[in-house]
Amino acid sequence: MTRLKFRCYIYGKDSDWEAICTDLDISVQGDSFEDAKSLLNGAITSFLEVLEGESEADRKRLLNRRSPLWLRTLYYWSFVLNRLHVKKFSQKEYAREEISLPNFAL
Repeated sequence: MTRLKFRCYIYGKDSDWEAICTDLDISVQGDSFEDAKSLLNGAITSFLEVLEGESEADRKRLLNRRSPLWLRTLYYWSFVLNRLHVKKFSQKEYAREEISLPNFAL
């Protein structure tokens, strides 16, 4: 059993939420925090299922793709602000999410 963890974050307010996986450069939009989280989990799962049929070289290449530097910087910046107990960053609410997906033979 392989257990994978990815750095992701979810931000938004009211009915406008976006979830981004900075490790795989995948993003989704949802109507709520939970909706965005669920959609991102589904997108990551689908991406990994497609990888199962690829060659080892392609799997490594696709698993090592990263989002743009500014998105990764935003992830770490929001994490630092959260650790410093800053209530808000800009006008959005930020959360740090890690999604674990077991049972993938990669």
